[in-house]
Amino acid sequence: ENIVGRRAQPGAHPVRVVILAHRDTKSSALPTLVPAVVVLMTVAWVLAVTVAAGVTLLRGGAAVPGAAVILPTAFGVAGLLVAVAFNPSGDRSVGAMDNATGLAVLLHAARELPKRTELREVDLTFLCTGAEELGLAGALRWIQAHAAELDPARTVFVNVDSVGVGRLLLAVDVRGRAPGGRALATVVREAARRAQVPLRLLPFLPGAGVDSMPIGARGFATVTILGQVFGGAAGRIHTARDTIEHLNEEGLQHAARLVEEIVRQAAAS
Repeated sequence: ENIVGRRAQPGAHPVRVVILAHRDTKSSALPTLVPAVVVLMTVAWVLAVTVAAGVTLLRGGAAVPGAAVILPTAFGVAGLLVAVAFNPSGDRSVGAMDNATGLAVLLHAARELPKRTELREVDLTFLCTGAEELGLAGALRWIQAHAAELDPARTVFVNVDSVGVGRLLLAVDVRGRAPGGRALATVVREAARRAQVPLRLLPFLPGAGVDSMPIGARGFATVTILGQVFGGAAGRIHTARDTIEHLNEEGLQHAARLVEEIVRQAAAS
């Protein structure tokens, strides 16, 4: 189930900003980093074999060099993919990083942003999604139900996920344009500069999906704000070691300031 709060604005076509964070968590037999690495390695392996086969055929060869190595490797890769596909889940993780941190930023935004006089004409929606760990189902169902009432040219989605890790923030799944026509990536960079928080934009998102993906796929401007989850923290996500002792308070404060500034910049576009 999704939980939604809204400060609606009457009148024609206000800028609408939807801030979202998922409220579910899980544990799994394999830490999140393992499936991500396996998938990326599989893609790289398939590309390498395809290129090798293409080069061999262009040179008039009848077989791919090293076929005796490729076949056993293929069975090994297939075995890893099967292990990832049947990675059993449970509820041993308390979810401090994933995603109590995102919920903390969401609740802070819901409490503070409606007080900002410069945002009084912005239609603010605070969306707490369920079932993110089950195929992003909460976000998917919400956008299916509400896409028709939203103007893609005047709507921005800011997703907050696992931000209390390190000082640096990551912006992923950045797509679309903010109201006024500026690329959302430009808006996010400017927001980070004004909020004085360290930020790095990633051109792609390896590994698991995030709630902004089914929304961006429908043509809406989206960004997901993450903490430094691609380092050692990846080994704690979806495990019993995802506890509050590993969180970074400064990183949480950075995320809260960045989200507020993104909303301000989107409203001013």
